[in-house]
Amino acid sequence: MAIIKPNNNTISAITSLPNSLKSMDRLATTAVSSDVASVTFDVNHNNDSTFNNYSHYIIYMANLLGDGSSGDWRFRIGVSSSSDIKTSSYMRNIYGYKPNSGSTLLDQASTSSDNIKMALNSDLDSDSRPMFGEVHFYKKGNVGSSYKPAVYGEFYSENTGGYFQRWHFHGSYETSVDINYVQISPSTGNIAKGEFTLIGVRNS
Repeated sequence: MAIIKPNNNTISAITSLPNSLKSMDRLATTAVSSDVASVTFDVNHNNDSTFNNYSHYIIYMANLLGDGSSGDWRFRIGVSSSSDIKTSSYMRNIYGYKPNSGSTLLDQASTSSDNIKMALNSDLDSDSRPMFGEVHFYKKGNVGSSYKPAVYGEFYSENTGGYFQRWHFHGSYETSVDINYVQISPSTGNIAKGEFTLIGVRNS
């Protein structure tokens, strides 16, 4: 006997959820187990129109490990192809709390940057210090042709001194374009391990 019957169907007969339940979808995921310079997601998905049904996107990052000693985590966008990753014209800000004997509140900003920084001075290659976070962005703005793409998020990491840091970051790309690709990379070395998941939040 079936106990739950959404849309008057038994569980075994359900092939899709009603629209009222379609709020977030997992669009893509990748697990890194050996060195790669970066992770890139194809948000446009080869001009798949279903990818336009989302108001914004979230990337969750977990169990990160690099092979460089100390560096930053970076976010960039691409437009025409996965090789067209933009390396200029970003405006960004990042700040975080670091409880040690020096400065406890760290911040860094730029109105002309080559990336949007998600974390600063992280101990990238330590296999005992956790690194994870999330980044939110939208593919394109619906309020006008001059609307710029922007991102924000949170990231947790520890520095080489063992002090933990919780970073808040945000920024924009200073030209009105659709985000078709997104890239995550460390500022030094490679990504040795990590789990990355792209989520879409539905418009309808």
